[in-house]
Amino acid sequence: MSLSACFPVTPVNRRILEAAVLGALASLGATAGAADIQWTGTALLTNQWTNATRWSGGVVPGANDRAVFSLNVAGATNNYVGLNGGPPIALGGVQINATSSLLRLGNNESQAQVQLYGIGGVGARNEAATTVRFFKYTKLMGSLSFEAASAAGGGFEFATGITPINMPHIGVDLNGYNLTLNTVNAANTIAFNAGVGITGTGDVTKLGAGLVTTQRPPAAPAGDRVDRVLRDRRGHARRRARLPAV
Repeated sequence: MSLSACFPVTPVNRRILEAAVLGALASLGATAGAADIQWTGTALLTNQWTNATRWSGGVVPGANDRAVFSLNVAGATNNYVGLNGGPPIALGGVQINATSSLLRLGNNESQAQVQLYGIGGVGARNEAATTVRFFKYTKLMGSLSFEAASAAGGGFEFATGITPINMPHIGVDLNGYNLTLNTVNAANTIAFNAGVGITGTGDVTKLGAGLVTTQRPPAAPAGDRVDRVLRDRRGHARRRARLPAV
């Protein structure tokens, strides 16, 4: 039986096929030619994400690259990577190795938007026994996961820190894509603190035995264990994820 007999090429089906092909090409583009670029910064005052001299090869990671953190430097000199306000930053993914002393990505105040594409479906993975504070304003550019994978307990935190300056949103914008929050084991956590949220349309899935905490919507009834309600463009509430109660 021919393909056209099984799937007639109508205008609607043509658009479905075109969307599927474009989605597959976008996924390949975010993975093909991906490079692991190591953070080499050890001097606090010049530890800006956009400072190419702080990255291996003198190249700042882009949409097809994974930013890798492995250094463990005594004191606070390598715990913080700054990101000031400015144009959006395109990034493939973040890998935090078990040896890393990294504690925070981005400044406490104003930050540029980070457009996160994912590498092999992973947006960020933390294997260190630390809770890393992630960028304040992350916009998904593909369906991806955050993985807290330490055997000794660690994870990710999304927090405001000092009151942000001129930032349109704090937290993760799903942007029509799906997000998986994977704690891998019971020792790890992923936390969205007060004033930080997950917005936009898309599904959120929790995996792993560790705790994932999100902020309860103000209008949620007492005892409601659905911690987050997303709203579609018409303003209708849509329940997307059952996560542990805050």
